[in-house]
Amino acid sequence: MLKKLLIAVLFIEGVLAITHGMTQNNDALFIVGIISITIVYLIFRKDLKKISEKKLENEEDDYISSDGEDRD
Repeated sequence: MLKKLLIAVLFIEGVLAITHGMTQNNDALFIVGIISITIVYLIFRKDLKKISEKKLENEEDDYISSDGEDRD
């Protein structure tokens, strides 16, 4: 739960920083926003890779029959 809250806060902060940096011509704030969004993306991508790896492991188990032979 804490991880989801961190992702949400960082994403909103990043979007607001990018928007404010673009409208007020503040390059430093714009870059902070880009870094924040990049961090959120990397955390989210890492979680998605874990989920997809679990699904792939489960699918491989489905192809093995009860006697241990692979089905084609």
